[in-house]
Amino acid sequence: MDAPPEQSSSRPLRVLLVEDSPSDAELTRWRLQQGGYACTFECVVNEAEMRGALRAGSPDLILSDFSLPGFDGMSALAIARAEAPGVPFIFLSGIAAINSALVRIQNRDEALAETCRLAHRIGGYPLTMVALLNPATRMARPIGWAGYDFLEQPWEEFPVAVHESGDTSLMGRVIRSGGAVLCEDVATYADVIQAREALSAAGIRSLACLPLRVDNTPVGALLCGTRSPTVIAQDEWLLLVELASNLSFALQYLDKQNAVHFLSYFEPLTGLAKRALFCERLTRLQARRSGSPPRLAVTVFDIAHLRVINDSLGRHSGDRLLQCVADRLKTRFPDTGHIAHLGGGTFACVNALRENDTGELRTLHDELMRLFTEPFRIDGRDVVAEIKSGVACYPQGNIEPHDLVQNAEAALKEAKTSGERYLHHRVEMNAELARRLGMEQRLRAALETDQFRLYYQPKITLRNGRVAGVEALLR
Repeated sequence: MDAPPEQSSSRPLRVLLVEDSPSDAELTRWRLQQGGYACTFECVVNEAEMRGALRAGSPDLILSDFSLPGFDGMSALAIARAEAPGVPFIFLSGIAAINSALVRIQNRDEALAETCRLAHRIGGYPLTMVALLNPATRMARPIGWAGYDFLEQPWEEFPVAVHESGDTSLMGRVIRSGGAVLCEDVATYADVIQAREALSAAGIRSLACLPLRVDNTPVGALLCGTRSPTVIAQDEWLLLVELASNLSFALQYLDKQNAVHFLSYFEPLTGLAKRALFCERLTRLQARRSGSPPRLAVTVFDIAHLRVINDSLGRHSGDRLLQCVADRLKTRFPDTGHIAHLGGGTFACVNALRENDTGELRTLHDELMRLFTEPFRIDGRDVVAEIKSGVACYPQGNIEPHDLVQNAEAALKEAKTSGERYLHHRVEMNAELARRLGMEQRLRAALETDQFRLYYQPKITLRNGRVAGVEALLR
């Protein structure tokens, strides 16, 4: 706490404290005393007591909790403006304490656990939880929680579905959809709520669940609950939105080496999403609209001759080239959620299609090619980069995002083999790719088990019947 200002007299500050929790009231007194403030306190817990205290005498300062049973901080502020308009009014919000914890604690798990503890103890929420998603397994793990004594194993992971029909929990739904949910009444809420009966039995009335985002992608959720008869009001909802935003911001910087576990789903060289996260985003794009599914085109392209650039100019120059390619992609795709770095010199992007028209696909390809018309300036040299690409469209049969990327990769591989710069995926490409893969596997197994035999076939000159040479055949 900052040093206290000098008081004009030796008279203690008269503080009106709007607080229903004796322990929190005592904590407020202690913090002010520790800060060097000489104060006298009057504590009120409802509107009638507050109005009576203000009419009996004007305090020097009003400190108010934000949420109280049957009363709230915004109502207290309105009363203060009407009864004592010149008196400073300060909210005792748990968010301030949480923000302080996020700055102070450098370990992600500890910071999130402390967030739940503070929201429970100071914010007054009888129920709080933060969970983060593992995109590879689509399981969310609770990182911190408070007030879940009525559950035997609150730390258990829970699934996050791909589609709405697979939702099994409120937090899973929020992580899947990326949309915040305010459930005013657990008992009557129409959508799925995990452990609904246990929550009702514990007296939980309303729930607020908000997504936590990094790089505009939902990676977790914050859940807060209130007991009957308290319902989360609009002003309190806005505070929770602010809290979720602060947590999202902190997740990008806490314990950078290990703490934000999903950051392993970004390529550190380019900062773009890896395959797992790109497929996660494709899932959201597919599920975003109701009614007819959106039309999407996924393009996978490869930087030609990257190995030659690495060998001739050095690996550092090759890495710089990949970074410059990523930078140009970001100019074409301001929403970086639509691009990915799949490893090596292979990148991917997704575009929304207006029509089922090959002409539109050709236009998209031409726009991508224009990004590579100018050479890249790498360590004082102009480096020309050429690309080959394959594209696959959705919907095209009943395929998942991972299959969509694989189809685009199959088209890319066919383009490399045939010498084409661009190919659109056809179903037979997968069969041809599988045939080649099967042949490679059989050849490798034959080498390992010594199944090949070397034969020499003579070449005979017809004029004189003499052996002119031999051909070596491996069978």
